[in-house]
Amino acid sequence: MPSVEIMDSVPATSVKETAKSVAVLDELLKSLSISKTQDETNAAAGNIASLLNGPTEERDLPTMAVESLKKQLSNKKDAAARQRGLDTIRAIAQHSSVAPRRASLDFATRSHARSCW
Repeated sequence: MPSVEIMDSVPATSVKETAKSVAVLDELLKSLSISKTQDETNAAAGNIASLLNGPTEERDLPTMAVESLKKQLSNKKDAAARQRGLDTIRAIAQHSSVAPRRASLDFATRSHARSCW
């Protein structure tokens, strides 16, 4: 019987793109974790948001980002790490591909916040 080669369902170029995207995400998360100023944090968070909201076919990339953000949010000793995690989540949620009606969302959030006080 002739041998049959079973091909992976993911083409080789896609595997290379996935590895490159993961490397980029790692670099962005590193720059987020070492950011000292709010401007540096906002820039890193915005870059992460753009990467995650861009055209990606990988499922691992968002999962890795969420795991990293969960670690930052659960850091009990470093309030700055928690704040950077929150800033990144905010940037992802406010990215133009996710929140096209940002003004109305901001108004609804403020109205809700006022009613809670």
